[in-house]
Amino acid sequence: MKKEEAALDKLISVIIPIYNVEGCLHRCLDAVQGQTYSNLQIILVDDGSTDHSGKICDEYAAQDARFLVIHKENGGTSSARNAGLEAATGAFIGFLDSDDWPEPDLYETLLDAVLKTEGAVAAQMMSRDFAVDGTLLKGPQRDDGKIMKLTQKEYFKELMLHVGDSSFCTKIIASSQMKDYRFSSHKLNEDFELLLRMLPQIPGIVTIGKVGYNIELRAGSNTRGKYNQALYEAMLENAGYALHMAEELFPDCVTL
Repeated sequence: MKKEEAALDKLISVIIPIYNVEGCLHRCLDAVQGQTYSNLQIILVDDGSTDHSGKICDEYAAQDARFLVIHKENGGTSSARNAGLEAATGAFIGFLDSDDWPEPDLYETLLDAVLKTEGAVAAQMMSRDFAVDGTLLKGPQRDDGKIMKLTQKEYFKELMLHVGDSSFCTKIIASSQMKDYRFSSHKLNEDFELLLRMLPQIPGIVTIGKVGYNIELRAGSNTRGKYNQALYEAMLENAGYALHMAEELFPDCVTL
């Protein structure tokens, strides 16, 4: 079998937690449905929505067999993601936030890069931030088109310097790595925390200098709005964990 044909056999499970986002849900679901890479399992986790979000999910599932809908009691984003992980059957796993949207070639680009890079089990693209009115607030960290493989240490440095994307929504990760982990419930900054926990088991991550993901900064978001004491405390806790990791694994990164 040719490598290009083998790539088409790689199912990607895309997990999307959904809670009361009926106003922007179609944008997200249309964008994932229209991906240039079609071998997707699209897991919609309705986390106890009280608006029409759950009904919208069912409508997509009724007309596209790639959609799988899970309706559950409200438990927060981490709980919804974990429910999606239990149902995921893909060789690779990705995540989306329901108020954001991917570029059309996100999963094709990620899969192609990770399959062509020896020793890589994860790949990521760049993101950009928009205001609700569509104004671009922040461009990508890199937009040079270059594909680089980062070691554990190199990616750790990027995370610490805030030049590496800490969101799971810009990535795909091999199921053999991802299925062993779960997101911490009822905690913020959970993406950063889980990436740190996973990092010692990830031999290499491919980073692509091209926009693949679009973020809408909404005032009501837990992590994208005004000052949040719980988020601040979670970031402090994660910083302490990162320091401990550096002391254990990357001591030359620690300076007094």
